[in-house]
Amino acid sequence: MTSKAFFKSSVAPQMFYRIVKGNRAVEVWTTTCIVTNFGKPPSPVACTTLINPSNPELSGVKNFPYFPRGGPVPEQKPTSMHKDWQPLGYVSNWGGMQVGSGMMYAVSVVDGLVHQTGGWKLQAECQWHRMTCALASSLSSPRASGAPCPVGTAVQTSAGNDTLALAYDSIVHATPPFFQHDSQPEEQLQRCYESALKLAWNDKAGSRRVATPLLGSGARGFPHETAMQVASSVCVQWMENNAAATADAATITNANADAVGTNSSRSRSNTSDATAAAAFLFDDDDDKVEQTIVFGLLEKEWALRLSEMIEQKMKDTTVSQTSR
Repeated sequence: MTSKAFFKSSVAPQMFYRIVKGNRAVEVWTTTCIVTNFGKPPSPVACTTLINPSNPELSGVKNFPYFPRGGPVPEQKPTSMHKDWQPLGYVSNWGGMQVGSGMMYAVSVVDGLVHQTGGWKLQAECQWHRMTCALASSLSSPRASGAPCPVGTAVQTSAGNDTLALAYDSIVHATPPFFQHDSQPEEQLQRCYESALKLAWNDKAGSRRVATPLLGSGARGFPHETAMQVASSVCVQWMENNAAATADAATITNANADAVGTNSSRSRSNTSDATAAAAFLFDDDDDKVEQTIVFGLLEKEWALRLSEMIEQKMKDTTVSQTSR
């Protein structure tokens, strides 16, 4: 997932879609940056936990000041970016101008911004996880995987320095697969979401709103349509598997009813600012909502498409259950 924070930092997040079932909900918002423009109040999104698309080493992007979307990355850190690392499938000789729109930088990806704003405290926690993993490996532990956060798994840390801690209380680092370079990428991406969501609510105490970008759609190179298919499937399964979910039809709120459809049990006109969005977010039905997944997407077109997918999968699931 990428970010527009470096040139559109002041644009307020806007809620686009919401669906509730039992005590769980899924929301889709648009935002220029899920790291710096989402998070705790005064942000209208009111999320305390962020799912960060990480890498197996929990190292952020510090090893490579710039890199191609979709990978792969070298197994070892190169001694010279220009001489020793030539990304496969993009350029014959390393050079940013040749890569064009495929070039990514630390400030344009969620993982880079998380480590940049989390600072030394977050880096120290990630280093502790690396040391723990190395020790487990040396003792032939079942955890011995060679990396603290292998593809499809998740690790939780604090938000680190005050800059990121102002936005979030905790960060769940989850490692998505490379779409073109890992086996069964869609299945691994689904496990990535499942691991992250399980860890985000591991204490099962109180209400919590968890922010997530569209995992896999940034540096890992997933086509947006594929990443959305996985995300929507995970969300619907997450709501359906909830023991507190009832057999009643889900409650759907569309911030843009004309765009998503008009068959919702509740629909409101499109909100033009974040304050209005927050005002209709919470109503009497929200007393029962304890767990909410909040997607933060860059473009309205992506928000619309993801919303459509979630709604359709919910309808398909309801029809399937009714026909049994």
